[in-house]
Amino acid sequence: MVYQFEEINVQINRWVVLIITLFSILGNMVNIAVFLRPVFNHHVCSWYLLALATNNCLYSVTVLVYRILTDGFQIQIFSNSFSVCQFISFMNTFCTGLSHYLIVFTAIDRWSASSTNVRHSRFNSFQVMPWSVLTILVFCAVVAVSSAVVTELGTTDGLGCSIRATTIYNQFYLIVQLVLFAIIAPILMIIFTLLTIQNRKMTGDLPITVSRCRKMEYHLTQIFFLLVTVHIMLNLLEWIEYLILFRPNMFGSCMLIQTMIRMPIYASFAVPIVWYLILGIEFRRELGKMIPILAPLFGRIQINTTVNNDVEAHVY
Repeated sequence: MVYQFEEINVQINRWVVLIITLFSILGNMVNIAVFLRPVFNHHVCSWYLLALATNNCLYSVTVLVYRILTDGFQIQIFSNSFSVCQFISFMNTFCTGLSHYLIVFTAIDRWSASSTNVRHSRFNSFQVMPWSVLTILVFCAVVAVSSAVVTELGTTDGLGCSIRATTIYNQFYLIVQLVLFAIIAPILMIIFTLLTIQNRKMTGDLPITVSRCRKMEYHLTQIFFLLVTVHIMLNLLEWIEYLILFRPNMFGSCMLIQTMIRMPIYASFAVPIVWYLILGIEFRRELGKMIPILAPLFGRIQINTTVNNDVEAHVY
């Protein structure tokens, strides 16, 4: 029975993670290309989403590819290299933290953009955005450096390349990661998302002039709402990964549980393009312009968008 579980674990790490990785790399490259287009790059939120797509693509190329080669295909040259293990540990912590807090700052941007308070609206600016991204990068890099230092490469406990809670410092560091990534980040996402919804309800009845810029902001906010909801749901069990590091004996030799917990977390780096396609009318329209073969598929959407823009122009 144990052998069957191990075989299932290997096959999942080999083929499911491979599919997620390919979809993530392709999807996030499409996201980067679309958010760089002029219709998007005039909006602060688009640059946060662009940074998120870049980070997700980097995570897939490094961490997910490493998981496929070591846990899936079990290539010894990678699974036995401590230097590669330290690099992957750094990238895993760095990209994971960056993903969480880029969404947090996107939530702050959406709250700021929907606020009628002039002081709050200052956060939605191209002067603040670069400093915000730089702050997140430095913060996540500092946290990730410690991860690379305390990571160990073992083959007897089934944890492989990971941190062991064998010292007080390691335990403290794991608790810090747990609090920063699995508790504080989602709480901040929820708080600023609720504040954004409250601001939109307060300004919903105000006589504000309809414009293409405001319509784009509305679409970006709709995309964000679904993105943050799905991100929190897929990372809901992230805290169990830290529990495994604290109490690996609770799970015995069956690492299938850890693999099943990781799958939705891995998927959270790949699925943003799905939510953009579901709610992003402008996203689909720009994608249709970039890939002519998709033009017939998005033709109806483009016609409806053109009609709405003409009506808005007459109203204005």
